[in-house]
Amino acid sequence: MDIVEKSTKSAKKSWSFVEIALTVLLLLMTCAVVALVVLYTSQGAARIIQNMDPSASPCEDFYRYACGGWLNRHIIPETSSRYSIIDILSDELEIILKGVLEMPVDGNREAFRKAKQLYKSCINGSLIEERDSEPLLNLLDEIGGWPVATSDWGTTKEPDWSLETILPQLNAHYNKRVIVEMFVWTDDRNSSKHIIHVREAYLQFMIIIAKMIREDRNVTKNDTFVKEEMTKVLELEIDLANATAPPEERHDITKLYNRMTLPELQVKFDLNALSGTSMEEARWRECASYINSNMENAVGALYVREAFAGESKRMVKDLIDKIREVFIETLDELEWMDAASKQKAQGKALAIKEQIGYPDYILEEDNPRLDQEYEHLNFSENKYFENVLENLKAAAQKDLKKLREQVNQDV
Repeated sequence: MDIVEKSTKSAKKSWSFVEIALTVLLLLMTCAVVALVVLYTSQGAARIIQNMDPSASPCEDFYRYACGGWLNRHIIPETSSRYSIIDILSDELEIILKGVLEMPVDGNREAFRKAKQLYKSCINGSLIEERDSEPLLNLLDEIGGWPVATSDWGTTKEPDWSLETILPQLNAHYNKRVIVEMFVWTDDRNSSKHIIHVREAYLQFMIIIAKMIREDRNVTKNDTFVKEEMTKVLELEIDLANATAPPEERHDITKLYNRMTLPELQVKFDLNALSGTSMEEARWRECASYINSNMENAVGALYVREAFAGESKRMVKDLIDKIREVFIETLDELEWMDAASKQKAQGKALAIKEQIGYPDYILEEDNPRLDQEYEHLNFSENKYFENVLENLKAAAQKDLKKLREQVNQDV
């Protein structure tokens, strides 16, 4: 790796912090690229050739020349809006997860048992259909009801209803942020601490959902009322959308960083719009993806045991260590960097913490840490809706707990 640059100037220029950071980032990217080359060289070359169309002229249609083979062999599935190598790998991952999650639970440790229990509750579509909207209606009662879906909300619920009470309840128990999105994350200007981040967010309601809930509650049909109420929501959405920061500002972390105290937050905060999409998938795929997202370490351990090459992690770590060693040695050869900058660059390189594949503890049978991560979860194979609420509450508590903890930079 030759990064020596000869300079005609006699004076040495001190590197700025940004230049040092970029250099270290380049090292990290180099490690990633080389690691991928080591892991996939044998298959990668064959894939590249297979994905090409040599019959096309690269001078006339380079895209067809480079990707024509891929286009000829693949079509976009009806359940997807796009299709790429990432989607293929994701499909392969979900097939493996389906297999390990459907294995018997006998003799498994607690974390694995709960992951498979959650999967069984999710895959049981007939029971979910049988329970219909009952769990949702019970939940609405717990959070004070929904005026548009209740005929007597104004007399039975409104007198005791308080936005200041409901918002913290939705956050702490259901991990849902409405009006203002708040979450605990690393301080962008002090990576050793967590702080509360506030994002601009807005509510989105659907008239069809309101009508469905009114029908399930046997509330008198009143489409005019529903439309009027949803129109008010739409007007709120428009007002909030108008308060949205421009896209270019949302990509600039310095413009989004506005740290303030809680009293200051009560006086002034901004609003922003969120959007999302949903795709219709096979039930087992949806369930495998959900379990993986909510119990990633437990599912990760099952996956690693089934499909991960044993020596791959050690090989990549050795490779990264050698690249870092050579990078540090090469610093001494740079004539355009002064001693202070070299020392800072070396410190940055030594501070890089590699995260390869998976944390070792998830495979250690005598290490209780994996089971402890899920000890507060109580699932039922017959109550998928309630299991989802369990996960939401656990995620909220885990998020809020980080506020008083130092950032663990090893994970």
